[in-house]
Amino acid sequence: MGSFQFDFVTKDGDFGKGGYQGQSLYISPSKNLVVASFATCEKHDSFKFARAIRKALR
Repeated sequence: MGSFQFDFVTKDGDFGKGGYQGQSLYISPSKNLVVASFATCEKHDSFKFARAIRKALR
């Protein structure tokens, strides 16, 4: 999968897209996981939070 549509693609196959003012989607096909984050500011790292959720599912 190319990364043209997404902000990042990880080595383990996860990918994500950031939106306006901190909103984001994080998708992990191998874990059957989608994390949607809603926000009103860009001063937090929702992708770091999503990776922690993925790690907890191992």
